[in-house]
Amino acid sequence: MAKIPKKNKNKKRVVVITCGPNPAYVAEYDFLNEKLTFIDSFTPEYIEESQIVDTNGAGDAFAGGFLSRFVQSQSIEKCMKAGHWAASIIIQTRGCQIPEQVTYKPSDNYI
Repeated sequence: MAKIPKKNKNKKRVVVITCGPNPAYVAEYDFLNEKLTFIDSFTPEYIEESQIVDTNGAGDAFAGGFLSRFVQSQSIEKCMKAGHWAASIIIQTRGCQIPEQVTYKPSDNYI
């Protein structure tokens, strides 16, 4: 997946594989040096099962949170933290509804 051809080979490709409540994995492919590097795994914030209402939209929310930090050139850890946080919020609502009031406050327990 990381090695799929692209036009701008000067920029590395970052690949994120999410696995629901299990750790997500991040790898980076450097086209110029033809090198695949495993970055790390990231465990999502824990949400009590009783608080999970609907998992529809969790992936989209994760992508939005991740990209909101990625486009600001923040660290992969901060990108992953934002992605997992956004997903944790969306799964506590029905039908991909964004709560009227929500403030980004990732847990200090993030691994």
